Amino acid sequence: MTLDQSYSARYFNGASAVPELGTVRFQNPILSFVSNQYTYTLALQNFESFSRIPKGVRFTLFRDEHKESPVLEIFCDVNDGKFFEREWIQTQKSAGGWKSLTARIRETNIFVLATIAICISTGIGFAYTKSLEYVPYLIPKDVDHSLGEKFQQEIASQLKVCEAKEANRFFELALKEFVPKNSAYKYKVSIIRRDEPNAFALSNGQIYFFSGLIGEAKNQAEVIGVLSHEIAHIEKRHHIRNLTKALGTTFAVSILIGPGLADYQIAETLTEIGSAALLLKYSRDFEREADRTSIEFLKNKNFTTKGLLTFFERMMVLEAEEEETDSETEKSKDHLNIDIAKLLSTHPATKDRIDDLKKIIPDETKAVKKEIVSKAEWEKIRTSCRN
Repeated sequence: MTLDQSYSARYFNGASAVPELGTVRFQNPILSFVSNQYTYTLALQNFESFSRIPKGVRFTLFRDEHKESPVLEIFCDVNDGKFFEREWIQTQKSAGGWKSLTARIRETNIFVLATIAICISTGIGFAYTKSLEYVPYLIPKDVDHSLGEKFQQEIASQLKVCEAKEANRFFELALKEFVPKNSAYKYKVSIIRRDEPNAFALSNGQIYFFSGLIGEAKNQAEVIGVLSHEIAHIEKRHHIRNLTKALGTTFAVSILIGPGLADYQIAETLTEIGSAALLLKYSRDFEREADRTSIEFLKNKNFTTKGLLTFFERMMVLEAEEEETDSETEKSKDHLNIDIAKLLSTHPATKDRIDDLKKIIPDETKAVKKEIVSKAEWEKIRTSCRN
């Protein structure tokens, strides 16, 4: 750009859609527009925005959605366009306040801006995620009871319960041992006639054991270990914490993408509140927390802590066998409408859980450990609900 160079330009005065044609000279910090009829002296710092247009640049005097703004368009090459932009940014930087900040951001390298944006977004996302961990403390435990009862009613008609007095008495005695004295939940264990070695808990204190788990258990310590694990899920409110995470994530999506699709996703999530998939598929962290809490329950009551470990060791062998099973054979089995037997598929890999338990299980070689019932009584219980 040379001193006193003039440029073809056009000026929209904000009152008429027809522009005035003329020339512009730049005399820092003034733009002088001259047409056949008018002459305008425009201070560069007064323009609110700058943008590129084909074959030139555009300066807009003010932003107003309800009124047309005067606009000056200057036709120049790319280099002169960059010069005008730099000069405008300098005037904005000296203006102070929001204008100065906006100008400095605009002047910053795009890659630097992208990096800053990513860091800020990551920080906000992390803070938001962490804040969700504290939301359950604000939710009364009555919600746990209502949610558990709702789901219990939905699945009651689908479950074939075994009413074996010996087994029911065993679990009543076990619950008295392991349920914390200050627990807010009313616990009950029901035995379902299914061959899978599995168990799950509802948020209201209802725990279900599959008869396959009891029948295949090597000893009562394995069943007790699983029971203490399910109690830990309830006491740590993993159901509500799962729900909070799910709804919190959906809310975040609705903020990011706005209404429409987000509304659909919220409705879909709310529909799933009563589903086993949302309530019983715990995260890896929740599973590990339940494992560690169950070990504490067992140690405090002087029961062996090895039952849960041996159960998972056998489960690892079973998992390997199931991977070799023909998928069509699996499909031919009689499943529930909600396949509860598969709900624990998102648990951490059994090998990982075994390794984690080995680190926290104490040495019990010299300790005398309690049992709920005698070995003879246990053998009767173990076979009491076989199909």
